[in-house]
Amino acid sequence: MKPTIEEYLESKGFDFRIHGGELVMRCVFDGCDQDTRHHGHFYVSLEKGVFMCHHCGKTGNMVTLSRHLGDDPIKLGFKSNKRNRYVR
Repeated sequence: MKPTIEEYLESKGFDFRIHGGELVMRCVFDGCDQDTRHHGHFYVSLEKGVFMCHHCGKTGNMVTLSRHLGDDPIKLGFKSNKRNRYVR
């Protein structure tokens, strides 16, 4: 069974909060949120499965995020359509 976005990020050890249909957490890209007291600048849309860091500007979807974290998105059930948009 494919994990939800929340389940996947919890399994990777990330702390997050949910606000307005988005997960908010520290950025997963090296060095971005290390020096902040803020909960994080990294937002993941639960509906669309896309992310954006409001600090470093990185964007993508669950396919690109899972690849960045060293996982195979196909095995996780994450995929994108022809426009590179995340599909549940």
